[in-house]
Amino acid sequence: MAMPEELTQIGTYDDPDRDPRGRVVTVAYLLEVASGVTAVAGDDAAAADWWPLSELPRLAFDHARILADAVRSLT
Repeated sequence: MAMPEELTQIGTYDDPDRDPRGRVVTVAYLLEVASGVTAVAGDDAAAADWWPLSELPRLAFDHARILADAVRSLT
């Protein structure tokens, strides 16, 4: 698998209470995905899909904050 050409770290999220299942630390990255790439669910999700920012479903935990940080980094 080829590595992305430009991978930008958005932030590290480590609030002990961010996930009610236990302590989880997330390091979030931003990269540009080519048009036509299919989103594929991993072992922790039943399904995956791409969404326009204006039509996002409800996001779990602090994922809305992570996404907002990613969008802010683009400006």
